[in-house]
Amino acid sequence: MCESSQGVYGHHPGLYVVATPLGNLGDLAPRAKSLLETASAVAAEDTRTVKKLVTGGSSARFVSLTEHNVHQRIPGLLEAASSSVVALVSDAGTPAIADPGSRLVAAAHQDGIPVYSVPGPSALAAALAASGFETSGTLFLGFLPRKRGERISMLQHAAGCARVAVFFESPGRLAGALRHVAEAVGDVEASVSREISKVHEENIRGYVLELAERFEGTRGECTVVVQLPERETGEGDADRAFAILAAMKRAGARRSTAASEVSRLEGLPRGRLYDAWEAR
Repeated sequence: MCESSQGVYGHHPGLYVVATPLGNLGDLAPRAKSLLETASAVAAEDTRTVKKLVTGGSSARFVSLTEHNVHQRIPGLLEAASSSVVALVSDAGTPAIADPGSRLVAAAHQDGIPVYSVPGPSALAAALAASGFETSGTLFLGFLPRKRGERISMLQHAAGCARVAVFFESPGRLAGALRHVAEAVGDVEASVSREISKVHEENIRGYVLELAERFEGTRGECTVVVQLPERETGEGDADRAFAILAAMKRAGARRSTAASEVSRLEGLPRGRLYDAWEAR
């Protein structure tokens, strides 16, 4: 691209969705750096974080864009983007993925404001790549609901329509979330990526109950990739699973143990088998 008053990358007016480092500042792309330094406005959840990236100085107006003020901020940011460069960033990684920035992007499309993507670091892509799972048929769940029942329902739904599920989780809730995965779909394999691109980065693969123990009381933001059980291929599979469940009940097996074992053997969600226990 030719040299311009907006930098060597010739940025046109519009809204730019700019990926920023997950941890290591060396991951900031040259184009992203140039854009942040020449933009008229930069919208971020935490403006203090993005200011650390603009080491060459910037005349940009830094605007806080959070879950609580996004609707109030949108009109002003779109007005700026109609005639100049406006950058949207998140605290780390690619914005508008499980964060309020997606509403600004949607509003820009609705108002005919050009939207451009400046690709770069993404916790979602990094965790998928580090998991080693076959990632076709992946379902991204964002952050799981806080309530157990809603979590279980979401995970069971995912098992019915995807081969792999990915979700973000805070460190304090990680162990509980992994146990809920086991409750919903069985003790399946998963990969936990913690502190991606930082000094203490970990990408650990194992079964979810084992991982729940390992990451009890952990620190650092986490991305979890779950290999879901194969979907049932017909009613015959379900009938066989329920027959095994009934036989285990007659033999005196515990409900939770039987549900987990039959889930492992037959591939049906553990939660479905657990709920069916009383009917057998």
